[in-house]
Amino acid sequence: MNRVMRYAIDHASPGEARADLLRSLRESFPGLPPERFDWIYRRNPAGEAYVWTARVAEQDTVVGSTAVFPRRVAVGSAYHTAGIAGDYAVSPSHRGFGPALALQQRAVATVKEGRLDLVYGLPNPLSAPLLRRAGYRSIGDVVQLTRVLRSRRVLERHVPSRLLARMVAPVVDVGLRVMAGAQRRTGHPRHAFESADIPTFDRRFDRLWQMARPRHPMIGDRSAAFLRWRFSESPHARYRIFGLLEAPRGELAGYVVYHRVERRTFIDDLLCRDLGDTLDTLIRRFALHQLDDGASAISISFFGRAALIEALRRQRFAVRAAQDPVMIYVADGSPLAEVARSPENWWLLPADNDI
Repeated sequence: MNRVMRYAIDHASPGEARADLLRSLRESFPGLPPERFDWIYRRNPAGEAYVWTARVAEQDTVVGSTAVFPRRVAVGSAYHTAGIAGDYAVSPSHRGFGPALALQQRAVATVKEGRLDLVYGLPNPLSAPLLRRAGYRSIGDVVQLTRVLRSRRVLERHVPSRLLARMVAPVVDVGLRVMAGAQRRTGHPRHAFESADIPTFDRRFDRLWQMARPRHPMIGDRSAAFLRWRFSESPHARYRIFGLLEAPRGELAGYVVYHRVERRTFIDDLLCRDLGDTLDTLIRRFALHQLDDGASAISISFFGRAALIEALRRQRFAVRAAQDPVMIYVADGSPLAEVARSPENWWLLPADNDI
């Protein structure tokens, strides 16, 4: 008769658990860059990660781990501390035996015990039921929107002849460029803007953050210090910054942070001072910038405000797919509960995830 294993769930600092965590993460996420650990577990400007390990009590062997990464969130004029549930890892031979749920229950305990105001996660379909059992609530799905800038790859998927697709693509691309040119001549009705690549997150980003923050019911930190940590110091990609600048002073009216994989552009963050004309101008100028830079398509993953999705659709972005669910744990009596449970209050981009 098989003996039922007993597991101990331990809270530890990232420094104390470093070796065990790295071993657990390498087993479950072999592609993670080694520099990521210190970056997100120890240098997070909102605070070190909350970490729990699961071990077989009789063997004192760590077989799983999970983490919650703190994140400052602005709600109205006040800041709250949320947490991103991430890096859930359990050894294959121990999945389904108990430590998985216990680890997730420790994560939501950070809210129950008052250490965090909210925990959210973006689990894959296999992990979502586990989070639901731990007490999380699903409030909607992240959606991916894409704008095609060059048509060859799309045509190759839909035209029977690959040769014909290659012949037709330049003609279609001329049409796309003509439409983009027509948009290029459409100026902003009240302001003159310039657009440019920006080398770093300077003080203008703090001024934009202070201006834009009140326009969002709930939004994660977008201060210059946070953005430098999140993108300039990240080991995951080489991120670039596109800025919309108000002429002639050069003040920042909006920005897009993005990275490229071959000829495809992925938007990682986006913020501007208003969700009307300035947002439209920012998206239009960025699409033209990418077209001129040789990109074949632009994609963005987003959850929240309908204003952004509508603006993207006006700029010929199409919803391609629903992605991972957004799941949250917040105490019923919390002042954040009503705000956090409404998808329209969120402004959630890859910048708000843990990679």
